[in-house]
Amino acid sequence: MVDILTIAKPQIWLEGIKVNGNSFSERVDHDKDTSPTSTVIIGGITQFDSDDILTFSNNVRVIITTMALPKVTYNRESGKLSALEFEGKGRVNIKNVNQLSETYYTLNGKDPVRTKANLYNYRDRNDITTDTNPSDNNIIVDSSDLGFVLSDSNVGNSLLTVKAVTYKTGKKSRIAIARFRIVQTQNTLEFNNEKNQQV
Repeated sequence: MVDILTIAKPQIWLEGIKVNGNSFSERVDHDKDTSPTSTVIIGGITQFDSDDILTFSNNVRVIITTMALPKVTYNRESGKLSALEFEGKGRVNIKNVNQLSETYYTLNGKDPVRTKANLYNYRDRNDITTDTNPSDNNIIVDSSDLGFVLSDSNVGNSLLTVKAVTYKTGKKSRIAIARFRIVQTQNTLEFNNEKNQQV
């Protein structure tokens, strides 16, 4: 019997300034390598080319978007939570928790597993809105409030590999992969050890 329920793979978006000075904001999926002689773009997704690796200057924003909806929502107001809640705790509004999707990721190239340390609870591209109502405390008008920022490699390798997978209904999606480098340019004013803050 064929399984008709396929869990949609998450999308990894990278945003930053490449070393050539050009801005970059695209979906990246490197689950397949291209021919070393050319870079192929299929359906607006950049493919991995080992001869032309995406290289960012100083930092890059990583936004992992869950495509299998509905997804779990998380507490993000650290100052307004009760003693039994914590920032990042899932809010469940339906009876069957198994129907909600959750996305997990790793930065070290290992396949993500379903553990608290690998849970992606940052805002993603589903949270983008153009609502300008000042009474709405959750207004996000651009991607600067999404995902997290990487400014250096702490895995002992110049090539960073982000992997992401979504779990739902007891099943998991295929793994999305993004491979890239970050180089620190001279005379930068940024602090390389600045802690990334969750929202």
